[in-house]
Amino acid sequence: MCENFHSFEESSSKLLTTLPADLFNQAMSNNNPIFSLVQKLAPGTAGQLTQGIVVNGFPIRLEKNLPIFKYDLRILVYFPRAAKPREVTKQNREDFTEVNRKLIQAELMSILVARESTFFPEGQASFVTDSAACCYSLNQFSIEDLENGVTFTLDAEELADVSGISNPVKAEIILKPAKEFQSSSNNLDNFFKEFANVAVSHEAYQHNEKFVVANSDVLFIDPQAGGFNRDDAPDLPGAAKAIPTLKKSVKVVEGPPVQGQKPKLMIMVDLSKHPMHLEVSLEEKIKATYMEHGGRSAPRSFNMQNALKAQHVLNQLKNLEVQPIHRSNAPSFTIKGFGAPANVQVIHHGGPTVQAFFKTQYGKNLKNPTWNVVRDFRGSFFPIEVLKVCPYQKVKKSQEFAEQGESTTKSASTLPARRKPQIITALRALNINNDNFMQAAGFRLTNELMYKLSTARLLNPPRIVFAQGQGEHVTNGKWRLNKNHFFAAAKVPKWELWANVEDRNLDTVGKFVTQMITRGRNRGVQLGVPKKLHIDANDMDQYMADAKKNGTQFVLVVSEEYEERHKELKYLEIKYNIPTQEVTMRVCRNAVEKNQGVTFDNIIMKTNIKNRGLCHDIHFQNQDIQHLVSHPDRVIIGIEMSHAFAGTGERSASILGWSANCLQHPTVYTGNFMFVQARDAEPDLSPVFKQIFGRLQKYRKPPKFFDIFIGGVSEGQLARVAKNAVSRLMEVCRTVKVTAEISLVAVSLDHVERFFLEKPDPNGRCGEQNVSPGLVVDREVVSTMRSEFYLTACQPLQGTVKVPKYTVCVDTTNKRTMDQYQAQAYGLCHLHQYNTATTSIPTPLYVARDYAQRGADVFPFIVQRDLADGQWSLDHLNQVTYQRTPLDDVRLA
Repeated sequence: MCENFHSFEESSSKLLTTLPADLFNQAMSNNNPIFSLVQKLAPGTAGQLTQGIVVNGFPIRLEKNLPIFKYDLRILVYFPRAAKPREVTKQNREDFTEVNRKLIQAELMSILVARESTFFPEGQASFVTDSAACCYSLNQFSIEDLENGVTFTLDAEELADVSGISNPVKAEIILKPAKEFQSSSNNLDNFFKEFANVAVSHEAYQHNEKFVVANSDVLFIDPQAGGFNRDDAPDLPGAAKAIPTLKKSVKVVEGPPVQGQKPKLMIMVDLSKHPMHLEVSLEEKIKATYMEHGGRSAPRSFNMQNALKAQHVLNQLKNLEVQPIHRSNAPSFTIKGFGAPANVQVIHHGGPTVQAFFKTQYGKNLKNPTWNVVRDFRGSFFPIEVLKVCPYQKVKKSQEFAEQGESTTKSASTLPARRKPQIITALRALNINNDNFMQAAGFRLTNELMYKLSTARLLNPPRIVFAQGQGEHVTNGKWRLNKNHFFAAAKVPKWELWANVEDRNLDTVGKFVTQMITRGRNRGVQLGVPKKLHIDANDMDQYMADAKKNGTQFVLVVSEEYEERHKELKYLEIKYNIPTQEVTMRVCRNAVEKNQGVTFDNIIMKTNIKNRGLCHDIHFQNQDIQHLVSHPDRVIIGIEMSHAFAGTGERSASILGWSANCLQHPTVYTGNFMFVQARDAEPDLSPVFKQIFGRLQKYRKPPKFFDIFIGGVSEGQLARVAKNAVSRLMEVCRTVKVTAEISLVAVSLDHVERFFLEKPDPNGRCGEQNVSPGLVVDREVVSTMRSEFYLTACQPLQGTVKVPKYTVCVDTTNKRTMDQYQAQAYGLCHLHQYNTATTSIPTPLYVARDYAQRGADVFPFIVQRDLADGQWSLDHLNQVTYQRTPLDDVRLA
């Protein structure tokens, strides 16, 4: 347990009355004004103005006032003997892959436009599609039947040369006027922004040999033709390639702070990398994936049977689209699994083997009949050697393996001095000023220079406070521990060390633990002599059961990188209620051999937190700001709504994470995860708030203020999600007879905006090239309607910093200022406690995100080990979390 926590006065037992009863009751109704998003607040003034900051935004001038027409678009392709057509305009299961259907759509529309010159008198210069199910035109199409639209049919002969569809009978293209859409370039509303975001991709849409348009992204499938060099599209492990991808957003923003300035139209442009499967034989794909995983433990020789047992190989191949090459016009399909070897697997009950069938039917002697065969969604079987990977398939997150993901991240982590010219290259590829459709629509870029800000400010950080009031200053988002003791240091007399390593590494692990205990003592952490075990990872459950029986308080595991037992360890942590921590052998070895003091400190900080300690507190000179970040009257909650996903198909669930300062000390954050209905955009948050109140009743007095930071919410859902969250919190407050003021701020990284130094030093380090932590922007490039700000709180470890966007949604006091919201958010970024640096987003939201991931990690173990026959309900799943356990007062994520 911990000592030296500041004590707080106990509150009186009377009910809080900050929200009048009549307003509270009004808030519970469905049609109340309290759930309207906060009116736009005046910009902040705190901090110092800073010059030389630019944003990746480029102003657009509209030179014409034209009406915009929108049409629903549907394209169906019919095949012989197929029960139903395959759809091109939207993604359906078992239809074309995302990228291929976009290429097919572009080709089919090109054929139609060339044929129907009367219907499209200006060709493709007067319309654009979103490469999905919408078409926007500057002219009104001649359609007599407005309800059903018009249908065009392309016959088999017209489709003969279209790549990606084999042996089609016909295709139907249906255009129908969209309902409830009315826009013109004279009105910069949401309808116009919808059109503009599609319109700026017209050049890419016309040149599908170089680009693929995917929602708001443009993939450079021929990077060199788009102005990039070979190094900008590096090869990745597993026969894949990192493709430069333009991300864009057309926005209506405030513009320069000039009296009478009208809102400005601006295109935001960024560049990322998407991993894409290479067009190679399936054999090559499997071999590369198998051989290029595992680092020093990677296999030295290839064996197909072993490869198809490797989980990372199966993940890489799942739902991969492949093309049979043993005959012409064979349709492609997605891999759904594998059968027995070709010389054993029969094509149907009582039928020949796959090997015999291919010999009889196609005259093909299989070179590798002992290899397992591939199964498609119909249950048909194909030898691996007759399949190749279809082109233009993005590597999904569920397919990615460690080395592939790391290489993709590395290739995308571009420093500002290089990213800036790459963004200009990507912008030029859109050809906005010369594209025929853009000219017809009257769009014109004023220049190719990033917009320079004149109102950016730099906020002052708090002071970091350690034991006995000792403090350290924050510089560029970092601070030193020096010789300070932790604010509240943990005592762990009875703990265990598990060495899940090879015999040759045991001596290094022993030295590591000795130094760790010494380093901990230097910080005030009292670690006893651990029980040391050289474990077999297959028996971890039994080791944990024994630890529980022996009264063990904490388990530290050192594991070889290839073991990959972290998720199972966290499941066992919940099952046996013993805090755990894992360190990889690589980190252990480097810390010992290179005497890495910072690494030891980071490990000890995490150990301290997992054993009910607190590494530091923060202090602002301004007491109003201090009250916003650390006061017993204020509960600050983070809710991650990004829906980490678990399970497959119907047996799936979404996982929410939450975190709150609901223990004794107001800067200690604990939390939990919760399983909810899959893909539910507005889950019932009452259980979250009930869990928080359960801990408040055990550890703290009733609060007067609730501040919610919520992540993973799209702009279109802000008002509804805010209403859902606040109404649920009020319901729970009413149940326990507590009333309190409530604020809610949405935090998002799902945007295109980045901020740069105007002239970053190309020879500078990462921190020197990026903007400084504390940079806040709440004018010029923010919404004209919403209370938004961008806040840079940390330095990136690599590449260019991604700045979160904050939107103030709810404030029941109607008194808080933008300066207060910004200072609170910035202060909370200093409380993560796992190292001596700030986080990109406020600690309660950061921890909530980690808890959501924890739920996704332990989900398969709960289903496999705790639930009979793997059958489960949400109620069953939610019984296996940290709630109502001895660990509900510990932060474990």
